Amino acid sequence: AVEARLITSEAAMAQSLASVARGLLSLVAFDDGMDAETLAVLQGTKVEAQGNALTVSVALDPGLVVSALED
Repeated sequence: AVEARLITSEAAMAQSLASVARGLLSLVAFDDGMDAETLAVLQGTKVEAQGNALTVSVALDPGLVVSALED
């Protein structure tokens, strides 16, 4: 898994950013032309806001990472 954490100046900002990120992930997941690997990455993405911290974590298939690095 890959995780990124953003610390904001206010908790409301972290909550707002989390809401936007979740909305974008939901919209993109409805794209009929998306390949299965990309869809799996999106489905494995978690967005959480706790206090003034926004955390985005992505569960990646190790084979997908190796393949991407080889390209």
